[in-house]
Amino acid sequence: MPEVSTHSAARICEATSARICAVVINYFGSAKTRRCLDSLAREHLATIYVIDNSTDDDERTRLEGVVASVAAAYPTTKIDLVINNANLGFGRTINELIAQDLLLAKPHDYYLLINNDAELRQGATLHLAQALDADPCVALVAPRVRTAHGTTDFFYYWRYGGGVSLRPHRLAFPFLTGCCLMVPRRFATTRALFDRDFFMYGEDVLLAWHVHRAGLKSVAVPRSEVLHEGTGSSRHGGLFYEYHVARGHILLALKMTRHPAEVPFLLAGRAAMLLVRACLRALRYRTPAPILAYALCWFDVGVRPPNPPRGPRDPDVEVHP
Repeated sequence: MPEVSTHSAARICEATSARICAVVINYFGSAKTRRCLDSLAREHLATIYVIDNSTDDDERTRLEGVVASVAAAYPTTKIDLVINNANLGFGRTINELIAQDLLLAKPHDYYLLINNDAELRQGATLHLAQALDADPCVALVAPRVRTAHGTTDFFYYWRYGGGVSLRPHRLAFPFLTGCCLMVPRRFATTRALFDRDFFMYGEDVLLAWHVHRAGLKSVAVPRSEVLHEGTGSSRHGGLFYEYHVARGHILLALKMTRHPAEVPFLLAGRAAMLLVRACLRALRYRTPAPILAYALCWFDVGVRPPNPPRGPRDPDVEVHP
């Protein structure tokens, strides 16, 4: 009997994994993407989509080699490489990929969105899918996030001040970090997941806000765990990073409102917080970029990353946005 039970459990795991696809965005990070793909392939998922936003022939060649190598090592997992002709940013890239998958004759039941600088602990996807199956009101699930600084389940966003904290507060709004999220098809078919006004940083906060406002739930699953390096593809202190983090706060102030009368107060809180932040970071990194980013973040000026990213990476992990 124990042997039958174990075999049945294994078949259930395989059946669940076959309903999951993962989505990984690469931007000049093929080495990190390789480690991420290895962790995903061990989960025996139906499909892994790798989307390259680098728009660079050399990086494309490197990434093709990475995908071929992982596919050879894990032949039961289908890995689709998608090459974009332009860097669409995080949210828009995810939205377009899911929209294409939903057009398939048999779209996947779960979408695992994971940063290429993150690695899943074995068995994580099964626990995430089980959490979604357990309650139809759950729209977002995420694993416990482990970084060099410890572990975290939820982050908390201060709607009026614009700050992010690791501890709950009655004035702060809980959200799951976008470094690793799973969403069910039933939720992905109702709306585009991410607001296309965000290029990157902040769209995960707004997504959690929409889930909450719709009367649905976001759930952290401690039995699942993801290791997150946290440096990503952008450089702390650079104009691209500083602008998009600050711009994300401004967009959240405009979009996370319960009443139009709140907008002036939300923007005033951001103005004070972002100015202090810009000054401190300008001193820390010895660059005027954070100050310039503060001046620009009130406008959609389309600051794009350097191609390829260069310069030293900050060893500190900063909570986004």
